[in-house]
Amino acid sequence: MPPELAKQKLMVHGSFITNHPDWSESFLGRLKPYRGAISNSVFEDILACLESVFSEVNCAPMIDIRIASGVQGILHYGRTWLLDENSGLRQSGRVSADEVDRLKRWLDVISNIYAYMLWIKVDQEYLFGSYLDEQLSSLSIRAPNFARPTDIQP
Repeated sequence: MPPELAKQKLMVHGSFITNHPDWSESFLGRLKPYRGAISNSVFEDILACLESVFSEVNCAPMIDIRIASGVQGILHYGRTWLLDENSGLRQSGRVSADEVDRLKRWLDVISNIYAYMLWIKVDQEYLFGSYLDEQLSSLSIRAPNFARPTDIQP
């Protein structure tokens, strides 16, 4: 995925741009209003976006605000709406405890990957390869088939 598209998609997943044509199928768009279990494809899309902007987050002197605010929105509002038992989502009783647990694990994986991208000069192939595979094994999700630096032709 081109980095510019990834930045736009992260903003949609983590914001309240409700007039965007893809918002209703974004992470926050699927949580509010909650319309049933969220497809793994939403999680896979967020991971693909993070993989696409890896170099900018891990190496650049400044990070595009769309990346930072998109990821922060996913993590902050996702945790607030899902984990706070007094949130409207939880009070409505529409989301099952199993779904809350599954989405919490998604948020944990996203948070860990983003933190590694920000603070540790981690190898991209490791982060989006064996580390991600290990994290996803408990979720019964296979890691998306990311383009590895060695797969990209000049």
